[in-house]
Amino acid sequence: MWATTFAFQPWHSVVELKRYMIRFMHEFPRIQTLEGVTRTPYNLHDSLTLPIQKYLTEHGVDFNMKCTVTDLDFKDSSDITVTKIHYVKEGAAGTIELNEGDLVIVTNGSMTEGYSLGSMTKAPSLNGKGSSWKLWDRIAAKKPGLGNPSSFDDNIEGSKWESFTVTCQDSRFFDLMEAFSRNKAGTGSLVTFKESSWLMSIVLAINLTSATSRSMSRCSGATASSRTIPATT
Repeated sequence: MWATTFAFQPWHSVVELKRYMIRFMHEFPRIQTLEGVTRTPYNLHDSLTLPIQKYLTEHGVDFNMKCTVTDLDFKDSSDITVTKIHYVKEGAAGTIELNEGDLVIVTNGSMTEGYSLGSMTKAPSLNGKGSSWKLWDRIAAKKPGLGNPSSFDDNIEGSKWESFTVTCQDSRFFDLMEAFSRNKAGTGSLVTFKESSWLMSIVLAINLTSATSRSMSRCSGATASSRTIPATT
């Protein structure tokens, strides 16, 4: 249960396992039911991202979309201070000069970076490292103190993962899973099929189109492998 909840594989870092044990030790007495897990009723994009974006936009935040940050320049000192952002927007390169007091928050890698979509007849393709991993590689190579990205992004075969969604035409599967897990859709955590070669796990989410009617289509999401975490100690 611990391995599938946090997507650990036998070759992943024991240091990462230690971090999660310290963070979630209080959940051990009920890890078999995951009663302490708090989930958003809808998917994270609709429940968190869109409301936050709306709030920040209303407060004057400028979201510059379709930009890829390719590099950062740093101040020549022992501190980690960014002086310039290099980016590409719709094929055109550009830079942003930073002033004293500006704050830069960097996403150095992502478990969904470099993703691709499959279909009913075609499996998703493996795209390799995405732009945020490449950014981390680039800045870590020229600025000490920014970690070791190769522990996270060089073993793609050992850290790739895949998820899928199943749409049901009635509530039968949801009714059975809710009775089995004792968790209403959208409130519980994942359920793992221990005998699955992939340790496949499923999550019952509330479908935005069916929140008010169980007779409408219901969707359950599932994941069938691991996320990107350190593969070395």
